[in-house]
Amino acid sequence: HIRTQAELTNIEAQYKRIIQAFDQHHKTLIILTTPPLRPLFTNTTEITHADALAEWLKSQQTDRVNVFDLRGLLSRAGVLKSEYRRLLPWDNHPNQKAYRIVVHELANYLMTKRVR
Repeated sequence: HIRTQAELTNIEAQYKRIIQAFDQHHKTLIILTTPPLRPLFTNTTEITHADALAEWLKSQQTDRVNVFDLRGLLSRAGVLKSEYRRLLPWDNHPNQKAYRIVVHELANYLMTKRVR
């Protein structure tokens, strides 16, 4: 949960340091945006910050920095799509249907990017 703009800024700064470290060593970095939560476990402010982080991460893509938009794949209006929710209402993890979709999309993404 990213509750404030200051937290968001701090997270972005941490990612910048990670990206710089990979860059210095000429290594490829693969980042997955954070998955969305169930509506019961988040609020508009946290959704806005999580969406902003995902967009910021996607803007950081380079030849060596690859960002797979897991959040965009699994969310509708910033929350976990109902068809991807598990039966237990307190479980924020995506269900098997979501996993099958993510595995397929992520594999295609990595093959397309030729990430090694």
